[in-house]
Amino acid sequence: MKQIIKLSGILMIAFLMINPIIGSAQDKPKKTETVTFFVNGDCDMCADRIEAACDLKGVIAAEYVLDTYTLTLTYKPSKISLDKIHDAIAAAGYDTSERKASQESYDALPGCCQYDRTRQPKGK
Repeated sequence: MKQIIKLSGILMIAFLMINPIIGSAQDKPKKTETVTFFVNGDCDMCADRIEAACDLKGVIAAEYVLDTYTLTLTYKPSKISLDKIHDAIAAAGYDTSERKASQESYDALPGCCQYDRTRQPKGK
């Protein structure tokens, strides 16, 4: 009987020591996130400009797909917010699913990059 009590005490101590380690691993935020969203653009030069606008501290990768008007982005939320990334793309002259570029930024784009501003993301 004493051995069972001793063994259960050891198991309880082991559980109490391991539980905070397991709990803290589950509570940690993701280090990176990957999202895909609409960005309006018309040509390969647009793709280059959109990806270049994402060259920000905290952005790991950005790939624009012209056929679908989508940008897939991997970033570190602890370093940069998605709002700031949308702001940077809009400042470069491109409308996103969350931001509309200023008319001035849009007008500064080369002629081949002045896309149809009425185009909307699929589903809207």
